[in-house]
Amino acid sequence: MIYTIGYAKLTPGALQRLTRKLNAWLVDVRRYPRSRKPGFNHKQLEALLGHAYHWKGDVLGGFGCTTPAGLDWLEQMHIGKTLLLMCVEHAPGDCHRHQTICGPHFPRAVHIFEDELITAAALQRAEDDDTDYVVKGSLSSLLKRKRL
Repeated sequence: MIYTIGYAKLTPGALQRLTRKLNAWLVDVRRYPRSRKPGFNHKQLEALLGHAYHWKGDVLGGFGCTTPAGLDWLEQMHIGKTLLLMCVEHAPGDCHRHQTICGPHFPRAVHIFEDELITAAALQRAEDDDTDYVVKGSLSSLLKRKRL
């Protein structure tokens, strides 16, 4: 399963809890894994999440850095694992994680936007038709089902 999230309105602790609750690998898809926001630089996330943190911005990054090799890696890794693709942009429609990764290649991926869960396919349809997207569910409900 592939989820995506933007960290603009998150704290490092909230991201860590979400990653653990989903039992996910956090895949950092920022081309440059640094941030003005405390706690979101590459080394800080690596220290916080350990083996669950993977930087793939060199092959899944924005600004034209999403490559066939990166998409192949994602295709292979999401089988049997839960991945959480992370970039800074809060709204998935504004981010390459939707525009160049999930929208065209992984339509079943689920974008986490505040408390909403939206499939990439639903967001793509809404963008194509200039309509509202259909919400698949809520993050709070998903996390209740995944209590540890």
